Amino acid sequence: MASTLAVRLGETAAVTLIGDGVIGVLQPVQHIERWESGPAWWQRALGPLVGNARDTRAFAAAEIVAGLALMWALPPRRR
Repeated sequence: MASTLAVRLGETAAVTLIGDGVIGVLQPVQHIERWESGPAWWQRALGPLVGNARDTRAFAAAEIVAGLALMWALPPRRR
């Protein structure tokens, strides 16, 4: 059985993915603009999404799906 810490970290990751995905779907341009600054590698990673709302929404929707999949994969609480 997974440790309590591992389950909580997994759930935290799931909540982060779902929340970030929802923001990305609802406000794709603004969301990318908020995260655009940073090191060069980060800017290169976000480059294809800058000014591209459709691709940003698609990526964000995939984040939501990944977060939900992670959430459903977590073991139930201990009794």
